[in-house]
Formats: sequence, structure tokens, C-alpha cells
Amino acid sequence: MKNKYRFSILILTYNTPFYKTKRTLDSIINQDFKDYEIIISDDGSSEVHFEEIEEYLKNNNVKSYKLLKNSENVGTVKHLYNVLCVSKGKYIKAIGSGDSLHGNDTISRMYNFMESSKSSFAFGRMKKYIIKDKKLIARGDFIAPKRINLYKRKKHKLYSMLDIIVCHDWISGASMFGKRSAFIHYIGKLIGVSKYSDDILQILAFDKNNVFEFYDSYIVDYEFGEGVSTSGASNSPFKKALRKDIDRSIELADRLYGKNILYRILLHIGKNQQSMIRRIIRSILDTIDKKGC
Repeated sequence: MKNKYRFSILILTYNTPFYKTKRTLDSIINQDFKDYEIIISDDGSSEVHFEEIEEYLKNNNVKSYKLLKNSENVGTVKHLYNVLCVSKGKYIKAIGSGDSLHGNDTISRMYNFMESSKSSFAFGRMKKYIIKDKKLIARGDFIAPKRINLYKRKKHKLYSMLDIIVCHDWISGASMFGKRSAFIHYIGKLIGVSKYSDDILQILAFDKNNVFEFYDSYIVDYEFGEGVSTSGASNSPFKKALRKDIDRSIELADRLYGKNILYRILLHIGKNQQSMIRRIIRSILDTIDKKGC
């Protein structure tokens, strides 16, 4: 598909109050980088604020935007895939309504970084915050993956393969940028396999020698406790559904790339959480991570 913009910024909403979407839009509108489109898509909410959103966009002289609405909830993965298919940017930033880009030069910095690194996927650091009564009450770092220093080392491709495939130490999708073509390719494979966890694309992405490049700077302010991965008890039905998504995605990776012996071995080690080999690998990676660069 031909690129019309350098970036497509996707805001996915579901029963989201307008003030949260406005916070996200403000962080985009204030960017010093202007070659982008905004696509706001709602996944079957009972109440949608498109009239307020459109008025706000027009008042801020935003012309390149689309407003999309699903008639019913289809889940995060299919929702994201559908929006990706109508986007026209070379690169993608999907952002949850309520989250914000960190700083007014985030898009320009990430564009330059991805162009220079020639990477399909990249991610950066995140700040977390908690809102109560529409006021910020807490702030700090949100580190995902936990072993983030591995990505600053020379052998970061090998370390990241071990960390993701064996240890399931996921890169947060909230901090991820990528090429539209790469997102469509891998998210498309997850349709019918994972309903809620789009982050799991990273376990598939090593098949074509992809590397997740780390941009060592803050790029996202993340509303902690509101996303699918940080809200609810660990034994909640939703968290159990996420666990099933991950298990099915690992099985998919095994079917698709099982001919790659190393890939298959790492997948099987990762599936057995009590494996002695898995514990040894995790311990080694912990040591490497603590050494920093």
C-alpha cells in the first residue's frame, strides 16, 4: 500500500470519557512533526463522543483524521487490524485513549530513529501516571520489558529473543512504534488466535530477522491501571483470557516457524515455566541486565 503520510497515529477507544481522549489528542496536536494522520476508532462502546471529538479537532485545525466505529465489540486484536488496514502512514503509533506522547518532539524523534536504524519495530521508555478525579496523583517509570538494559547491549537481538520467547518478558505495546507493513503482517496472523493481546506479535516477529530497536528516551506517558495488562486481579476472567491468548499465540508460532530448530527449542523452553533451563536462562539474563551497558 502506498504511503500518504509518514505517520499514522491510531487512538483506540472503548467506553472512554472524552476528557481522556482529549488528553491524548493534545499530546498529538502539539507535536512539532505534522506529517501524520489521526485515526480514532471505537470498539462498540455504548456511548461514543465523536461529535465532541470532531468539534475539538476542527477547532484545532486538524484536517487529516478519520473517525471509525464498530457496531459491536470485536476485541483489541481485530480492532487494531481493521484500523491498520485503512491507515496510510509509513509508520504506526497506536496509542490508548488516556495515554500521551511524552514531549512535543516524540514523533519527530521516533521518525528519525526508525529511519536511521532501518528497523521494523522500535520502542522507548515510559512514564506512568494515575488519575483520580481527573487529577494526576502519581508518577514514575513504567519499565516493560523488565530487563530493558539487554536492549542496549551489542548482542541485543540474541538477548531479546531469549528474554521474549523464553522468559515472556514482553515489550509494552504502549511504547512500540513500527512500520505499517510489519504491523499488518503480524497482527493479521493473530486474528482468530488472540483476542485481546496484540503485544504478543513480538513472539512472531523474529521469523524474518526482525530486531526490536530500543530508543533510550521517554516517549509515552502511560495511564497505569487502565490498560488490559495492568488492570484487574491476576486471577480475573480477563487476565485468564489474556493468558489463553498468549498460549494460543505460542502454539501458532510453533506451527508457523517450527522448522527453525532454534526457534522451536526456545518456544518449548518458554512454555514450561518450571523448566530448569528456563530458570538458568532467566538468571543469566538478570545478571547481564544488571550490568547495564
